[in-house]
Amino acid sequence: MKVLAIRGANLASLAREFEVDLAHGALGASGLFAIIGNTGSGKSTLLDAMCVALFDRTPRIGDRQRTAVLIGRGADDSSKVGAHDVRALLRRGAGRGFAEVDFQGDDGKSYRARWEVHRARDKADGALQAQEMSLLALEAGERLGGTKTETLAAIEERLGLSFDQFRRSALLAQGDFAAFLRADAKDRSELLERMTGTEIYSQLSIAAHRRGQAAEARIKDMGLGLAAIEILPQAERDTLQAELGQVQAAHEQAKAALAAAERALDWHQQRAQRRRELRQAQQELVGVVEQERLASALRQEHELRRRAEGLRPAWQAAQRTLRQVSERAENVRATRAAAEDAAAAAHGAQQALRRLDELLGPVRALRQALRLPAPGPAVGSAAAEPTIEHLAVRLSEPMTWLDARQHLHGLAAAWPEILAMEEREAQLRQAAAALERTALRLTEEAERLAARRALLEQDRQRARHAHDEAKRRAAIAGGPAGAGDKQGTSLDQAARAVEAAQRGLEQAELLGQVLTAARAAATATSELAQRQQAAHAAIAAAQDTLAALDVQDQRELGALTQAEAALARLTTAASLAHARAGLVSGDPCPLCGALEHPWAGRGAFDELIVEQEAAVSELRQRGASAATARAQAQAQIGSHQAALHTIAAERAAADEAQRTAAQSWGAALLQLGELALVTEPSTAAAETLVKDHLARARRTLERARDERRKVDALAKATAEAQALILTKRHDLEYVEHNLAELDKERQALEDKRTEAARAAAEQRAARAELLVTLAARLEPFGVSRQEADTELGRVLEDLRLTVSTWQRHAGKLAELEAALARHQERSSALAATAQTKLAVAHTSLATYEDQHRSAEKEARAAAEELTAACQATGLDVEQLAALMTASAQRVHELGELLAEVARRGDRVRSVVEERTRALAEHERSAPELVRALAESLGADAGLGPDADLSTNAGLGPDADLSTNAGLGPDADLDADADLGAQRFQQLLLEAHAQVRTKEERLLAVRERLSRDDSDRKRRDTMALQVTAAERAAEVDRALAAAIGSHDGKLLRTFAQSLTLDTLLELANHHLDELAPRYQLERVPRHDLELQVIDRDMGEEVRAVQSLSGGESFLVSLGLALALSSLAAGSVRVRTLLIDEGFGTLDPATLDSALAVLDALQATGRQVGIISHIPGLVERVSAHVKVVQRGSGRSEVVVAG
Repeated sequence: MKVLAIRGANLASLAREFEVDLAHGALGASGLFAIIGNTGSGKSTLLDAMCVALFDRTPRIGDRQRTAVLIGRGADDSSKVGAHDVRALLRRGAGRGFAEVDFQGDDGKSYRARWEVHRARDKADGALQAQEMSLLALEAGERLGGTKTETLAAIEERLGLSFDQFRRSALLAQGDFAAFLRADAKDRSELLERMTGTEIYSQLSIAAHRRGQAAEARIKDMGLGLAAIEILPQAERDTLQAELGQVQAAHEQAKAALAAAERALDWHQQRAQRRRELRQAQQELVGVVEQERLASALRQEHELRRRAEGLRPAWQAAQRTLRQVSERAENVRATRAAAEDAAAAAHGAQQALRRLDELLGPVRALRQALRLPAPGPAVGSAAAEPTIEHLAVRLSEPMTWLDARQHLHGLAAAWPEILAMEEREAQLRQAAAALERTALRLTEEAERLAARRALLEQDRQRARHAHDEAKRRAAIAGGPAGAGDKQGTSLDQAARAVEAAQRGLEQAELLGQVLTAARAAATATSELAQRQQAAHAAIAAAQDTLAALDVQDQRELGALTQAEAALARLTTAASLAHARAGLVSGDPCPLCGALEHPWAGRGAFDELIVEQEAAVSELRQRGASAATARAQAQAQIGSHQAALHTIAAERAAADEAQRTAAQSWGAALLQLGELALVTEPSTAAAETLVKDHLARARRTLERARDERRKVDALAKATAEAQALILTKRHDLEYVEHNLAELDKERQALEDKRTEAARAAAEQRAARAELLVTLAARLEPFGVSRQEADTELGRVLEDLRLTVSTWQRHAGKLAELEAALARHQERSSALAATAQTKLAVAHTSLATYEDQHRSAEKEARAAAEELTAACQATGLDVEQLAALMTASAQRVHELGELLAEVARRGDRVRSVVEERTRALAEHERSAPELVRALAESLGADAGLGPDADLSTNAGLGPDADLSTNAGLGPDADLDADADLGAQRFQQLLLEAHAQVRTKEERLLAVRERLSRDDSDRKRRDTMALQVTAAERAAEVDRALAAAIGSHDGKLLRTFAQSLTLDTLLELANHHLDELAPRYQLERVPRHDLELQVIDRDMGEEVRAVQSLSGGESFLVSLGLALALSSLAAGSVRVRTLLIDEGFGTLDPATLDSALAVLDALQATGRQVGIISHIPGLVERVSAHVKVVQRGSGRSEVVVAG
């Protein structure tokens, strides 16, 4: 992967469009280049442009996981944007901006990635729109990807790098590795994790630890649940099963007796229903007889209409001839009026044509004399056209004027040419004046540039003097030869002393942190043990409550089922008794139709139903209360179990923290060189020891800092002098560059001024020639050469007025002639049309008069025929007219209605006979039902085989029910029936009581056995689950033991040690080229501690803190290049941009570092250095300068 070019516009401080071409020109030929600029000039914006074009993210503001905070000047600021929104790169006040990168992909082909953002309507105050991205294959010209997501995926595929890999392989922050070298193990672990992206190993370690704890907690909870399940002893269970068989037999016998009583009661209900249906059919029969009586009048109407329908064709024919007579009389009248109108129109048109011929003759003669063009075709609206006489009045003025001035015809014909010459003369005059003004302006601009050059020359003299003065001061500050080396040595020593003292203080503070952590862990362990004990007790109590509720719920569920079934049976059995409550004195019974109700107040089931409903309601309320209590107990168990899981995890963490604190205490004492006389970090002796170490470390650090401040003062003076030299040199170069640019601008200005003067002379000569030609053209019209030269404007204005008047009168004459021609054309057409209409009207009138006489004759014949037909049928004409107002369909409707009355009478009589037979058959089935009831209930029921269910109701098998005999309103047929029903209701109540008693016992025995079955199944299932959980937890236990830890340290440290080995191997490979003297390796028996091997000192082992500033830079640069190779993987990254670190180097070390980086060109890499140090310009062959132009604007300048 290689970056070929970076482009953009309107990004942050880079207002203008810029391009940094890394493949061509000075930068393309250089393996090492620098990006230079003052702080805040926009150097980092170049890197942001590259990142957003490739990834829509930047290292600075592209963190999408952060909470979005809108940045703006208030709630009404329409340009607000999120603090971490990459669209914030768009320059404030710009309507559109873009970033573009050309790169060579991992496949060797060239691509162009573009990122673009704009505001609504490209206005500076418009709302920000969504950013757009595109990817173009440069060789094929093919656009890749569609949506932004697809484009980002295509870019990453062709780069071979993700955003994080790109940051670690192509954008190197050398300062991170300098901190990495000097950090302790903990800080080095965090830095390594952030730089290499190994966060996943911490997460895996923590997850393994938590899964192991969760598995142990689940197994423990399941064991407690298994122990809480109780089952019946086998002897008690056998006794219950034997009792179940006996109760089932008794229950079946009771249900058989109940069914027999219900059938008997149902017989009485069916008999009442059949009586009610028979009474309804008899009442409907009475209505049918009344309808048959009323249908006689309809039969008479039907016969009269049937005879009248035979005359309907004659009636319709007579009416049709009358309408024809009326219509043809109207045609005669309308045609006669149209003939009169056509005659009047023809006479008027002929008069108009004669008048138009009189007017158009003189007009056309004058037009031909003046050689004027003929008017166009006669087009116009007749409605808006003036009258002929009005046109004659208007015609007199233009004809008189034109006839008197026929000599002006030549001037009018030549006038367009004269106007064109006048316009050309004005253009030449204005062009010459404009060129003269341009020449004057350019002369003034040349004078201004001359004055500015004089000022810049003075600035150059002052800048040269200031540069010389800065060199003199630097020589004074540097002192005698060798002082710089001594100063560098003392600075290094002072820095190492401060670092050593700082490390001592940090180790002492670490000891104090271990002490605090140990005390906090001990306190937490005690508190968690108490909370765990309380939670176990609460779970046991809730489980006891839940078991008691299960027993109670099963018992009450059986009782509720029995009570609801008994209530349903009582309600069914009492349906007749409840119907009595709706009887009203004087009104017929809805079941039998009787008017007297001797049993209306006798409700045998009411009290029993009320009691049963109260029992059902009470059982339901108790069930709801039990469900609420069960839910509360289950919620408590769940809450306490969750608390136990949390407590177990916290306790494990606290135990781990105590062990870690003890280990850290010993390690910290070992680092301090202290004997482990105090082994327990939570004791008072440990606290005293920590305080002593902290006091000594602080005193040592303060002394080292005082010494460092003294050395820093001397180093600062020298550095300030060197910086002043560089600043003055930059100022001098800047002034000289401006002078050169100004000279180029002055030369270009002089060339423009010469060209303007030449063009002005050409315009003046062309104008003089045109004036001579114009004077010659005006001479035939009475204008002398002198007047054309001196008074051309006045002469042309006079001629313009004359020509304008001529053209106005000529146009008016043409307009009036065209109007008269239109009148002439329309009048001719009107005359022809009127003649045609008159001939047609006369012909039509004769035809319509003949038709009217024929229609009158036909009407008289039709009337005579209709009168004769009426007399033959016995109807007069007036009566026939009344009958004809109705539709012919009326006869058919009356016939259908009479037939329907006859059919309904037959149907109702058939229903009455059928229902009479059905009631008699129902009465005959009573003896068989009595025998079945006696067999089911036994002798105690008092029912012999000859008992009569109907109880002498008066409806024997031979009763005649075809009429109303025995069923009239005075009959009382329900009294005896109710006496029989009352007896069976009593039997039904007794049977219900027996069934309820047997069901209650049966449900109780079944519920106890069912609950025991359920408990046995639950116990077996739970045992299998415990076994399965034990097997499943083996992997989690092994994984937690191998890699698990509460803080993720165990696996993270192991993984980072492997990553560090790879990183050090790659870094040492780079150090072979950068600094062959040094190699890096891990400290034995320490995962993340580093040490340096000094090859020039006989493979001596040195601490990384002993390296000087230049040495540290080279080593950290080797680590940075190693990370670049490690992050890129198999992708070869050939563009490296290194930020930070160079500003702290002295000139000699800087030159050495740059030489090493320049040597990387041999490996195919192009290295860019981002820095604010101006002196880098002299040390690299090519550079990019970001120059501040004021008002928050900067410009990108590429120089060789």
